[in-house]
Order: sequence, then C-alpha cells, then structure tokens
Amino acid sequence: MMRLSHAVFSFFCLTLLPPAFAQPADFRTVFSSNAEVSATAVDKAGNIYLAGSTRSLQFPATPGAFQSQFRPLICRGGPVPGMPLYCPDGFIAKLDPSGTRVLYSTLIGGLEIDVITGIQVQDNGNVWFTGITTSDDFPVSPSAWRRSARRLETNAFVGLLDPTGSQLLYSSYIPGAQGRSVVVAPDGDVLVSGDVVSNRFEISPDSFQTPRYTSGDPLVVGTSDVFALRLGPDLSQLRWASAFGGSQQDSVRSMFLDAAGDVVLVGNTSSTGSRILEQQRFPLTSGALNRSPGNGDMFACKLRGDGRALRFCAAWGGQEYDLLYSAHLEPNGSLLWSGGTRSLDFPVTPGSIQINPAGAVIGRLSADGSTLDFSTYAGKDPRDWADTVQRSNDGTILVYGKTYSASYPTSPGAERPCFGGVPKAEEGLSPFILRLSPDGSAALYSTFAPYRLIPGLSDSFYTMVPFTLPSGILQQWKVDQPWPSKVTCLSNAASYRQRGISPGEIVTLFGNDIGPVDAVGPLISADGRVSGLVANTRLLIGGTAAPLLYVSQRQINAIVPYEIAALTPGLRDVAIEVERNGRIVDSFRRTVARVAPSIFTVDGSGRGAIAAVNQDGFLNSPARPAPRGSVISMYLTGTGIPLDGAHPDGSIALSAGGTPRESLGVRFGTVEGEVLYVGYSPGQVTGLTQVNVQIPRQETVTGRVVINATVGGEFAPNVGELFVWVQ
Repeated sequence: MMRLSHAVFSFFCLTLLPPAFAQPADFRTVFSSNAEVSATAVDKAGNIYLAGSTRSLQFPATPGAFQSQFRPLICRGGPVPGMPLYCPDGFIAKLDPSGTRVLYSTLIGGLEIDVITGIQVQDNGNVWFTGITTSDDFPVSPSAWRRSARRLETNAFVGLLDPTGSQLLYSSYIPGAQGRSVVVAPDGDVLVSGDVVSNRFEISPDSFQTPRYTSGDPLVVGTSDVFALRLGPDLSQLRWASAFGGSQQDSVRSMFLDAAGDVVLVGNTSSTGSRILEQQRFPLTSGALNRSPGNGDMFACKLRGDGRALRFCAAWGGQEYDLLYSAHLEPNGSLLWSGGTRSLDFPVTPGSIQINPAGAVIGRLSADGSTLDFSTYAGKDPRDWADTVQRSNDGTILVYGKTYSASYPTSPGAERPCFGGVPKAEEGLSPFILRLSPDGSAALYSTFAPYRLIPGLSDSFYTMVPFTLPSGILQQWKVDQPWPSKVTCLSNAASYRQRGISPGEIVTLFGNDIGPVDAVGPLISADGRVSGLVANTRLLIGGTAAPLLYVSQRQINAIVPYEIAALTPGLRDVAIEVERNGRIVDSFRRTVARVAPSIFTVDGSGRGAIAAVNQDGFLNSPARPAPRGSVISMYLTGTGIPLDGAHPDGSIALSAGGTPRESLGVRFGTVEGEVLYVGYSPGQVTGLTQVNVQIPRQETVTGRVVINATVGGEFAPNVGELFVWVQ
C-alpha cells in the first residue's frame, strides 16, 4: 500500500485552505404558495412591485384594494385527484424598499384566466400593466378602445392602476393578442407589445404588416406573430397597430422607446433558417444582422414611431434553439441582451470570455442592428441561461442567470463560491451573478446567488426571506459587498457542492464574520486529535463540536462528527451552528446522508485534474501521466462510517484501516479500475479516504481520461468534470 508523502501532505493542507479559484413563480412572499410572479419593477424610491397571477382563495389583498376577493372558477382538475385547479386572477403588489412590508396588494381579473405579464411604474406611482385574459368580464373602463370580448377567447389587456392600488383608472381589451410589455411615451401615449394569436387582432390602415395580413391568410394554430400598438393616454383611441412575423412561432420579450421615439421590439422567432420558404420568413431587412440558421433565433426590430415601417429587423442564433430572455436599451441605441442556447455554433465575437459552448449567452447589438458589438457564451452547462442583463452605474455589465453546474467559475473571494442557493439547500439549479467589463470582453466578478432573486436598483438584488425567519418578505443585498455575519453556503470540501452531510465528511463553510480576522490552521490537542475549538470559534453539528481544520473570517473547514449517525437514524436533518466567543452567529439545518462522496482536485476547485499520486510517488499531471496498468492513489471524503467502527472525531490515522461500510468503485471513462485499497490515509485526519486503484490496460484509456467514483451506489457529484492523465 502506498502512503502519502510529506509533499502530498503539504498539498492537502493547501487543499483545505481557501481555493485560488473556487466556487421568480414560486418564491417566498406573503401572498400564498399559489402565487406566480411574472413581472417585477423597482421605482426611484426603491419600492418593489410584483405582478403575476394567483389561484389562491386566501390571497391577502390589502384594505381598500381595487379587487379584494378571489372569485373561484374551476378551470380543470388539479395535480391531486379530486382537487380543483382554479382559474388564476392577476395581481399587483407594492412592497417597501426593505421588502418587509406590503404597501398595497390587489387582484385584477374576471372569472376566467387572467395573468399580468408586464408592468411599468411611473414617477407618480401609477402602474401601467398588460397581460393575457380569457375572461369576458375583465374590468375595463367605460371609454376603453375595446370594451368587450368573447368568453374563453385569448385576448390581451392594458390598464392603469393608481398609486394606492385602490382604483383602476383606465383599462381596455386588445382582441386576438397576448400582452407582454407596456411602455409610456413622453406625450402620455401608451404602447403595448406582445403576440398576435388570432385574426381578431386589428391592424390599423397604413401600419407595417407582413403579407399574411394583407392577403387575409389565417394564423396557423400554435403559431403567433409580433405586434405593437399605440393608444391615447386614456386608452380610448387607437393611434396605430402593427403586426408582423413569419409562418412559425414569433414572440416578443421586451419593448423600448429610443431617443427618437422609435419602437424597439426584441424576442424570439422560429420563422428563420433555410427550411422556411422565402415568402414565409420573418421580415429581416437588408443590411441588418442575419445570423439565423436554426430552429429558433433571437431578433431585434426597430419600428418607426408612427408604426408604418421597419427601420431594421435583425436576427441571430445557431443551428439549435436559442432564446432571448432579457434586453436593455443603451442611451446610444445599442441593445444589451441575454438568454440561453443549445447551439454549439452560436455567433460569438473574437476575444469573448466563452466560459463554455452552449448554455447562457450575453451580447450587444449595434444601434443600427447591423453587427454584434460583442457576443459570448457565459454558461457552464448546456441548460444554463442568463435571464437579466443590466448596465451598472460604473459602466460594467451585470448579468443574473441560472446554472445547473456546480463548477460554474466563481471569482476568488466570491460571496457564495459553492453551488446550491441558501445554506440548507440541496444541489440543483442555482442562480449566478456575473459582472463583465463595459465592453463585455472580460469577466470581473462572479458568484453563486441565493435560490430566488429579483434584480433591484444600484447593483442590488432581492432574495426571498428564509422560512426560518419570523417576518419579512424580501431582503435586499448589494451584488459584491460583504453580507452580514452569516454562513452563505456549506459544501463538501472536495467538490463545493451543497448536499446532505455524512459522518466523517470534510466540509467547507463560506460566509462573513464567521471566524477570526487572522486565519488559523488546525490545533492538535494533547490526545493527538484535531481540536473543535480554534480562535474562540466552534462549529456545532447536532450539538457536537466538529474538528476544525481551518478558520477565518470568511471560511471554515471542518470534519462532520461521526456522532451524528447515532443522533439521526433514518436520515433526518441536524442543526448546524457557528459559535464565536460563546455566541451563536448563525444557524440552520442540513440533511444527514449515509455517504456524500467527492474527489479532491489539484487546484482545490472541485473540477479538473484530480489530486492523484502516481506509483512513482509524483503527482499526476500532463507532464507525468500514469502508465496504463500502474496504480494511482486518489483521495475522497464523504465515504461514511468505517466498517470496523469510527475512530474518535479528529483522529489522525496512524496506519491502514477504516474501510468504508459501503462498496466503492472507480471508473476510468467507461472502464472499471481495480480497487486495491480503500481506507484511511496514514498521517492524515480520518475524514480523508485514500483509494489505491489500478488503471485499466485498455488502449482506450489514454490521455486525459474522465474519472469518477461511486460509494454505495452514490456517484461523486461532479460527474464528467474530473480527469486523470494516463499514457
């Protein structure tokens, strides 16, 4: 059996120090578990507006609200047999800047389906809104442009709510459409954009339209076109209405008015690419960007302010599906945009950051629509996306997104370098925040973020208040300023994944003011064990002090006590508390698992080359690959209770032993290696498991080989992200 050399012991001491490069709709509100938020806004005073839909009979409308009662009508059966699913009503709510108090909350809707999808808040506190309805009794004003609708037909609506949430000042139907975005012009006119879904949409004479409308051809079921219209300030008079698109699905995400009064529409189209007949394509204009070969592409079109002609219409994407989620119109007319793609050939510009092909994408379209000033991949997993893009006060570009990858690259010193949202959350989808240089050429800062967030003003965002806190709805945080004294995430020390903790696992906690100003390493007590008290800091797991390997203001590395196995039969959760100077500074709970295996890596990031020692005693690397048939030692944590019983917490292993109760396997690519030894790593703490495994002799096992391990059938979580060098 091989033993760790002094050099490798030093390596593991470094591994347990801070890594050089580590790592809304169902969120908590007072409204109900049945509230879905589809539009948000923040006014100049910092008040927060939430809008969307709810199916809740207990929706908490405030006294004096325009509509206080939810009128239940069963739309269809619910997910549980015998439980009805009510048609939703729209709602708008206003919260104070602290996110702790509801200033008003009102329902808006008829008996059928009503959803608010877009809002704009005026300086006087009035809220313009638009959305989708199938109700024939949606509340409209007496002088509305269109006052009636057919029951169960899909129509758009637009309305104005007063600053108190008690009066609907104006409201009108928009037949044959779905509202997505609303903007108020400087003269008080109201512009609405969205999707045309039937031939009942009314296009005004001389407005721009594509041939389908001039020929009278019907819309194909399941497709939609793009519309924009302009109404007078009291919604009684239509100025103009324009509709255009191709033969497939075309949909608006956002609308803007530029400095000249032209209308900028951005969204997604499936009516591009070579498979679409020329006369049925989305109306791209000469000289505009046309990089649209695929199944679904992003578009940006500028419609003249009178609605009569297109200034330009551009589209871009790759061979697969591309979706634009968010856009921001710059003062010079250029357009920041963000979204997601499954295309490996998405158009990226030279010098872009390109974190990983496919996934989240970010870019900027020139003001004339002719070129991409920059365009880059910004995701790690093909399923990632960037759902909001903003220009910060300092000129940098701020992006909020979602990632499925625990190895999304976070910055050194990131507030949340580990994956998975709030500290007690298990792994899954996680938000990220990315700050780019003003020209988009460099990533300046990135971090994981709490599980739900709403972009705010001045480089801030809001998160839902954890259910464990007694009050509050949303909390406001600055993007890259230290959070208060608390744990921001707890993860496996090898993978930086947040999972259930297992007895004997080495874990890492990140946070603020959770340890001493000056970092301190492990203290060895008189009985030869790693101490659970370092620099007046303790980590209590299930009431037991965990052995501490490293403590600092922003990070604690510790070993989960073996005692929690006895405390938590049946895989329950345990309390985790950080204690400083005899005072609990933060606490939460975490699930206990039998095993939570993860493999240590060379750079301590939880991804890339694993920390493996070749048979000749040298660290595995491209310069020193391991021969096929030779033996390497690799190192895990989270392998659970040893077969022969656990040593005392914090013990140093003096010899071999400590074979895990659960079976362990190692796979090189698709080929199983032969495990020769698994157990304690002599000279190291007992939470570290050494595995000696023989590399398969197959010729396919060569070069940079993907490697993974299973313990008791549980995979190390970073599947496909770890490798070893073989010759």
